[in-house]
Amino acid sequence: MSEKLEQGKIMEVVDERLIHEAATGGVAVEMQVKRLACVALSCIQERPSLRPTMARVVEMLESRVPVEAPTQTTMLILDLLDDGVDHHHPGIPRVAAAMARSSDTNSLCSYTMSILSGR
Repeated sequence: MSEKLEQGKIMEVVDERLIHEAATGGVAVEMQVKRLACVALSCIQERPSLRPTMARVVEMLESRVPVEAPTQTTMLILDLLDDGVDHHHPGIPRVAAAMARSSDTNSLCSYTMSILSGR
């Protein structure tokens, strides 16, 4: 969706049924779609500090504050789920390439998984 927004082709991501229903709205509908797309892209930023608060989201959706273009960041999770191939390292599965990149740093990461089950 972010690519379509950058290319000025955001209406290509909208369901055709909605476009036909809103045909009388024209430019106003496209402005609303752009607003929604920018808000949505802001809300899915991987770094929580880049995401708007819910109060800010409501203000943006109600047109009480201007909607800014979302920050362009790398979306590691989306990249991992993409097509499984790292185009910068052809032939290496994307997860393996991401692990190789992360092993170059001097950081220590750990995780905990808890499994809950009913009685």
